[in-house]
Amino acid sequence: MSQCAWFSVDEAISDMRLNTFSLITASLILLVAIPCVAETPAPGEIRKAAEQGDSAAQFALGLMYQDGYGVVQDFAEAAKWFRKVAEQGDALAQYSIGGMYREGQGVARDDVEAVKWYRKAAEQGLSIAQYSLGRMYHDGQGVARSYAEAAKWFRKATEYGDAAAQYALGVAYAKGQGVERDDVEAVKWYRKAAAQGEVAAQFNLGVAYATGEGAPRDDVEAMKWYRKAAEQGDADAQFNLGVAYANGQGAARNYANAYMWVSLAAGQNNENARHALDYLEKKVTPQQRDEAQRMAREWKPSITRRSPVSQKGKFPNE
Repeated sequence: MSQCAWFSVDEAISDMRLNTFSLITASLILLVAIPCVAETPAPGEIRKAAEQGDSAAQFALGLMYQDGYGVVQDFAEAAKWFRKVAEQGDALAQYSIGGMYREGQGVARDDVEAVKWYRKAAEQGLSIAQYSLGRMYHDGQGVARSYAEAAKWFRKATEYGDAAAQYALGVAYAKGQGVERDDVEAVKWYRKAAAQGEVAAQFNLGVAYATGEGAPRDDVEAMKWYRKAAEQGDADAQFNLGVAYANGQGAARNYANAYMWVSLAAGQNNENARHALDYLEKKVTPQQRDEAQRMAREWKPSITRRSPVSQKGKFPNE
């Protein structure tokens, strides 16, 4: 059995500030002992280190119980070990126990407690906690609703490149929630998030180019961003992309492609798409319809994230 020395939690994540998508990476780091970089300690070794007070092992054990990795999944045990590390002041553990309270996993659901722990982590600069705290303020969960506070915490999280926070701040500017309404500023933040693959931001950026709100009207750019979101499986983007093909906006009119994308949207219960299929049935040949249906059956999304909240494209009336 190899002898390995544990990092502390803070050492394990060094000075980086975690965003939504680097959290998993940091979690995996904590399950690896040094200098045995390629070797993961057995559950028994981790438990022994945890019971001896090692904070990295305690956090790793919490992750194991949360995910059922090497042990029987047990949210109560996960919460117990996260709390031990959180009470030592570790930001990642504070965020984790906050999430347990938010979801009611291993503890009674308590939004006030979730806000308490999110705040502790957020004040240490953990961007995923800053974003989560902003969401709590935005939704009025566990704290009085305050769009200004929500925007403040979203902005802090954007300083570390958090895509979800960039999108949320863009929405705040688009709606004038907690900040002065500014469509140009909204597009700026949508663009940053969209470049990182945030599907909601990609969709809203497409809408901005299609309507000319916050960006120069440009059907080619609109179609480009609708496509990026559609390829991730977003039904609204799939519908709008189909609309663009049907109208010849941003590309040559192509009813077969329109039928394919609208079919995909309809398959996700998009009501506009269901009605649009009736229209497209009159525009395609039987062969084009069969080919479009085949492409729709074979299509696979690249990834799936949260759904956008924005205006939807209108289908042409002819």
